[in-house]
Amino acid sequence: MIRALFKFAKLPSDALVIDTTSNSGNFRELSPFVLSAPPAKRFENLWQFSKVYKKHTMSIDDYPDASWFKWRDVGYANNRAVRYPMGKGAIPEYSLWEEEKLDYIHARKKIYAPEYAKNVECTEAY
Repeated sequence: MIRALFKFAKLPSDALVIDTTSNSGNFRELSPFVLSAPPAKRFENLWQFSKVYKKHTMSIDDYPDASWFKWRDVGYANNRAVRYPMGKGAIPEYSLWEEEKLDYIHARKKIYAPEYAKNVECTEAY
C-alpha cells in the first residue's frame, strides 16, 4: 500500500520511505519538478498553470480571458518547473480544469492527486 505522510509523522515500523524530491537520486523522476504530465512538460507546471489569477479574468463572469490561455500554454511548454508563476504569495481565484472552476481543495482532488498518480505510474522509478 502507498501512503503519503506528513514529513514529521510517525512512520509505521514496516515503512519504506521514498524521497520524491528532485534531488533524490533513484526516485528523482517522481518529483513534480521532473515528472512529465502531458500536455505540460512538467507536472508542477500542469498544477501551477491551471490556477487562474484575478489579472487573467473577465469582469463579466470571472472566466479566464485570452491572456490566461496563452499564459497557461507557455507555462505548460516550459521545460523547467515554475513553483510560483505569479510570485510567492500570489493567491489564485480558482483552478480551471475541464471547464470547471475549482477551489483549492477540489483542485487537489480533481487535478493534483489523479494526474500525479496517472503520470507517475508511467515512470521507471515507480
